[in-house]
Amino acid sequence: MPPDRVNFLVGGTQKGGTTALAEFLSAHPEICFSRRKEVHFFDNDPLFAGHQLQYNRYHQYFNPGESTRAIGEATPSYMYWKSALQRIRHYNPEMKWILILRNPVERAYSHYNMEIRENRENLSFSDAIRIERTRLLHTQTNQHRVFSYLDRGYYSKQIKRITSEFPKNQLITVKTEDLQHRQTETLELLFDFLGLDKSPATEIQPRTIFASEYEDMPDTDRQYLQETFKQEIEELENLLDWDCTAWKK
Repeated sequence: MPPDRVNFLVGGTQKGGTTALAEFLSAHPEICFSRRKEVHFFDNDPLFAGHQLQYNRYHQYFNPGESTRAIGEATPSYMYWKSALQRIRHYNPEMKWILILRNPVERAYSHYNMEIRENRENLSFSDAIRIERTRLLHTQTNQHRVFSYLDRGYYSKQIKRITSEFPKNQLITVKTEDLQHRQTETLELLFDFLGLDKSPATEIQPRTIFASEYEDMPDTDRQYLQETFKQEIEELENLLDWDCTAWKK
């Protein structure tokens, strides 16, 4: 019998490889993945404003079968959007979280180039990252869905917010590089975390994690971001017991 509600989320990070990961997970015969990759239910603030919420609006994106043992979706902003966490805990306190984390320097530049393609940004990258804090101060929650190139890269505080609402054993974190270069082993780890058969991991065909191309990041901006994220990366190493030497270069 399938679960009666969504029981896992690929909750972040944006531009970390969540699209590829969603495709890999949806290939598992025991997983029912949402028909739309990013449902954006729990980070939809107007939806939760002042009236009785009906979860059937959320459940319409899923069609589990008799063999389904895990139901999930991938909305990267759940990790970042503060108000989403209590909503998710209220919906399912046993929710499992999968976070795929990318070097925050590279993530910031990839995020910026996505916003340029979508015509949502008109500043240079150099200007955008240097005035980001001012932009965030003009928002009600000090968060912004577009202009958060640096802010989304402070993973440690986001992880701590999640573990303040959910037990640590309901959270797993992997590096983007692991999905790129150790796909089978990484998927076996994730399937085991979800309590599923690990064997389908060997049958899932690899794919390119990042397909978009753009100009190299200017050296001055890379140096600025390396210095900006230096302490954060060290904190993340301590928090997750990771070796992030490659991220510091």
